Amino acid sequence: MGEARQSEQCSRCGSERGVGRFCAACGVLNADPDSGAYIASRLLRLGGLLLEVLLVVVTLGVGWLIWLFFTAQASQTPAKRMLHMYILDAAGGAVPAWRIWFREVVVKGLPILLIGYFVVAASVGVFLVNRDRRALHDLIAGTIVVHVREDSAGPGGGRSS
Repeated sequence: MGEARQSEQCSRCGSERGVGRFCAACGVLNADPDSGAYIASRLLRLGGLLLEVLLVVVTLGVGWLIWLFFTAQASQTPAKRMLHMYILDAAGGAVPAWRIWFREVVVKGLPILLIGYFVVAASVGVFLVNRDRRALHDLIAGTIVVHVREDSAGPGGGRSS
């Protein structure tokens, strides 16, 4: 069997540090308690995710990627920079910019694009076999798509809305 881990005290709060990466009592990063780095709350992480999505949408993705080029140098994403959060490696050390890019673009972004691709592919598949030419999103929303020819009065016999 392994040795029993000797309990250490947190240099910030004086409580027992615990066995995790952060002090069990005050949440400071055990690897570097004098850095002022604390565990990010669940609410702050969720807010960061929502802000990141908003920034991607507002900047049409391209602006966000350009912004990421600059923020990744400091181990941050655009939203994390705004919220004063950093991305560290598992031991609490700095992360090189390429790992930020890998994390954000490959690990987080590609699955979203692939899921989107499969949803579109499934929608096209449903569209091709559906007698009413309804795609997957039409079936979910209970809608149909029509085309109004120039020589007709339009849907509903020319009623105006």
